[in-house]
Amino acid sequence: MESALLGLLTKTIELFDEIKRVKPSLTARNSVPIIFSGNIAQYEKSPLKIVTVALNPSSNEFAGVDHRYKLEKLNPKNLFKVCSSYFDVDSAQEVSRWFTNYEKILMSADASYFEGRRNRAIHSDMCSPIVTQKKWQKLGREDRRQLQESGLQIWKEFVRILSPDIILMSVKREYRDEICQNWTEIPISSIPTRSRNVAIGKLGCSTVVWGRARNTPFMDFNDREKIKIGETLQSLPR
Repeated sequence: MESALLGLLTKTIELFDEIKRVKPSLTARNSVPIIFSGNIAQYEKSPLKIVTVALNPSSNEFAGVDHRYKLEKLNPKNLFKVCSSYFDVDSAQEVSRWFTNYEKILMSADASYFEGRRNRAIHSDMCSPIVTQKKWQKLGREDRRQLQESGLQIWKEFVRILSPDIILMSVKREYRDEICQNWTEIPISSIPTRSRNVAIGKLGCSTVVWGRARNTPFMDFNDREKIKIGETLQSLPR
């Protein structure tokens, strides 16, 4: 798996260099491309393999001089190492609080981005590995289209390499439907509203579990419902 990922990282760095050459203002200052975050070696050992999904990496990760992705030299091996070690920290508070939105679901599936659970999850970005200066939705339509055209191909190759049992995602429907057209809805709440359902689809051999997103992943779901989603992950056939 590591060898295949190093090959994909090589392609990703080439894309990053090309974008910086053609449109340098698009990329966040001092950033590097990120296709995943999480301990790949521990993920490989997990009985239940879960990959979570966002659109593209946040520029907040590169705020300040001592950010987590600081490299002496950008090459595939160094990038693999820093991405794999992102969650290898003494405290979850050392990483972005954004990940707690997924973590609450993962923990009820005996999974986590961090050490201590039976299953180690990996995070990914489906639209682009490029860290943009502006937030994704504030980019121009043509910039988003061009980034997504190359980024979605990279992400699908990443998923093929990792072959997860579960892809857990909470993004807008327009992005969800880029990877699957046929969805089956499952009610999570006793409240009869579609916003409190999750949808189940397939991408290759992986089961995709989607929930509505707003400002943060699964924002419309309370903690009890997030626990139920995690329990659903464990019960899905694989």
